[in-house]
Amino acid sequence: MCTSIAPQQTKLRRRAVDAALGKIPFDLLLINGQIVDMVTGEIRAVDIGIVGHMIASVHPRGQFSQAATTHDLKQQFLSPGLIDTHVHLESSHLPAERYAGIVVAQGTTTVFWDPHELANVLGLDGVRYAIESSRGLPLKVICAAPSSVPSTPGLEMSGADFHGEEMKTMLSWPEVAGVAEVMDMHGVLNGSDRMLEIMQAGLDSGKVIEGHARGLSGERLQAYLAAGVTSDHELTSAADALEKLRAGLTLEIRGSHPYLLPEIVEALNGLPHLSSQITLCTDDVSPDMLLEKGGILQLVRLLVSHGLPVTDVLRMATLNGAIRLQRPDLGLIAAEEPLI
Repeated sequence: MCTSIAPQQTKLRRRAVDAALGKIPFDLLLINGQIVDMVTGEIRAVDIGIVGHMIASVHPRGQFSQAATTHDLKQQFLSPGLIDTHVHLESSHLPAERYAGIVVAQGTTTVFWDPHELANVLGLDGVRYAIESSRGLPLKVICAAPSSVPSTPGLEMSGADFHGEEMKTMLSWPEVAGVAEVMDMHGVLNGSDRMLEIMQAGLDSGKVIEGHARGLSGERLQAYLAAGVTSDHELTSAADALEKLRAGLTLEIRGSHPYLLPEIVEALNGLPHLSSQITLCTDDVSPDMLLEKGGILQLVRLLVSHGLPVTDVLRMATLNGAIRLQRPDLGLIAAEEPLI
């Protein structure tokens, strides 16, 4: 498969380079747009040239006019697609195809799916189903390898029991981008062989390791980080958020805790610098909530309404998420970026 795709990609890139130099027409030219620049925070008046599925050029208005098709944006604002850095898609009770149809219309173009409910019932077959059901969608679905199957050993029944070998197997799959939230934090802190094997498999892979640090602070939080965890979405207060941010964790602010947002926004606005290690996630969203209010889009609206600058919120929902997921092809409107 690689031998057939590589020449096509090379040809596409060559055409993109030639179009950006003005040697050949773009396939599509978007004119009179305003992009929200996630790197500088500026709002810039631009035209955008597209070749195939690739952005070939973001340039000053009027620089080029040759294109197979031209579309006038009439001063509309453009932002990169929103990124949900932690979601249990199955909590929506929708198949991936139906879920994608809803969230893409709301501006979300990428999600990091932890299919741990599927894995707790079906084991590795559940994770394989998540991967297969995500192919060919308008939504880019990046899968995580469930780390806690079962999530609390000895207290629940599950259809599988994941150890280090299962984690190595999942992390060897190219569709899997990291270790999903490490819910068995007590196993990590108590030196459980099972959890240490799972953590080591994640560290050896070089992929991200999601955390679940609810209630951890002080030396217990530091010990959890020392095991290799790099993010947390289980925030309980502004003080909790700041401690975890200062410890070096990526914060995944979640929409399912709306009552915490005002104090978290106040704390973030009080910082001299807003870190790139803050992303947005939904975690669990019911289908009625998803339809009535939205997922990441609703969280963006809430954060802005509580006083966080809109450009900062959009950066959290786009570029910061791409950095977190180690995906330089996402999070910006720039030359060489793909269209999803």
